[in-house]
Amino acid sequence: MQSVFCANKPYGISSHQTDPGKPGFVEWLSEQKQQPVFLCHRLDKITTGCFVATTTAEDCATVGQLWSNNEVHKVYWLITDKKPQQDSWEISSPIDGKTAKTTFRILKSDDSFYLIEATPQTGRTHQIRIHAQESNIPLLGDTEHGGTSFPLTFLHCLQIDSKKFNFKSSPPLIYNQLSLLNKPLLCQWLMSYDRRQRLYPELLNNNQCLRLIHNEGTSLRVDLLGAVAHAGWWSDKAPTAQELLCVEEFFSLIGVSQWSLQNYGKNRDTENKYFADKAPETWLASENQIQYEFSKLIGAAPGLFLDQRNHRRWVQKNSKNKKVLNLFAYTGGFSLNAAAGEASDVITVDLSSKYKQWAQKNFSLNQLTSPTFKFYDMDSFDYLQFAQKKNLQFDLILCDPPSFSRSKKGTFQIDRDYKKLIELCLDRLSSKGDLHFSTNFEEWSPAQWELKLKSSFDQQDIEITNNFSMQWDFEWHLNIAQMKAFHFRKK
Repeated sequence: MQSVFCANKPYGISSHQTDPGKPGFVEWLSEQKQQPVFLCHRLDKITTGCFVATTTAEDCATVGQLWSNNEVHKVYWLITDKKPQQDSWEISSPIDGKTAKTTFRILKSDDSFYLIEATPQTGRTHQIRIHAQESNIPLLGDTEHGGTSFPLTFLHCLQIDSKKFNFKSSPPLIYNQLSLLNKPLLCQWLMSYDRRQRLYPELLNNNQCLRLIHNEGTSLRVDLLGAVAHAGWWSDKAPTAQELLCVEEFFSLIGVSQWSLQNYGKNRDTENKYFADKAPETWLASENQIQYEFSKLIGAAPGLFLDQRNHRRWVQKNSKNKKVLNLFAYTGGFSLNAAAGEASDVITVDLSSKYKQWAQKNFSLNQLTSPTFKFYDMDSFDYLQFAQKKNLQFDLILCDPPSFSRSKKGTFQIDRDYKKLIELCLDRLSSKGDLHFSTNFEEWSPAQWELKLKSSFDQQDIEITNNFSMQWDFEWHLNIAQMKAFHFRKK
């Protein structure tokens, strides 16, 4: 069974797709491996840890037979706030009319919380949660089975083994420091970090760029940019003293000493008001083997929008010998990847002169120099009209406009102006050329965007596809607040 492997399932993700808009963990694994993945068992959405899968249907059937023959041994850890009446015990009661047996034993306690080992002898749906409830130790947060209300529920698949394989998975930090449960908000942030540890260990372990906390039920969002964390507080209310202490403890627990916390709320006093600031003014970090300069001194963002990471990687792999135009370029992320991908020409356009200079500095950092790499601080519409007059055409156009912007010429609104913008881009696209259009506009869902774009531009000579990929450091399911990306190709 060469294709059997153990994946490290994060919290809050279903084992498999529940509907077309919510891909599951097995779909994510398939995308990462670029091949079909078959799940050998299921873990509840709230369960972390060992997730056994295969890359062939034959091996999946073989593992399934081991499960059916009761030849697979499983060990789980759970956390409860109910004091057990004994150190170890066994529950044998049927579930849905089928025999079910689970053994439990206390591993440790910390005043109000208890870490319990659960070993199921059978494999019924929700078996551990049901038998824990029958034992009067329902999982903390598992209100469906009698547990105390809490923002999270704690069940971890620690080990799965058989005569064919032996897999283990380390539990989240909270399982080893039960006292943290006295701070529910801190626990939410730590479990968000734990999710990234399980999904993107290669980025976290190599000082890369990653969103550590996104829109996951709290006001805090955090980008890890190399060794420095850039955090934002997205709330109309400033963080309390207690919340600030939790932020500080969070960074201490994950080993980040350089960080800042900036106000992004609607009622912020100034654009760059900091609640806490322990970060350098400028620093360097890498993504896809490209170095970027980051700064807390210029604008509201530090220098790179991380929700475009997968798209930048695509650009690097698909730019060889192409003429590339990057509009609304910001600090030149797409341009850098095009140049690193051996594009013949790279034109970088942004209205801001400071962003043009920032992009040029990023090119210098990476020793990417060529007379065909050009930079313009001008309006993207103006450049497209200039390109039209000069009959300039491009094999790849990258267009990531803001939802709203204001300049001397007036205002740009994506919902009003997207048609004109895309028409101008398509006009400058060469035969069999590609246009990558993306937006964070939150008023329209991905499905609404796709409908509007296809109704306006789906002509016989143009193919439009939804180019969104599963970048789960932002969202692990599709929703209206995410990055929307579409690919236009001239046939």
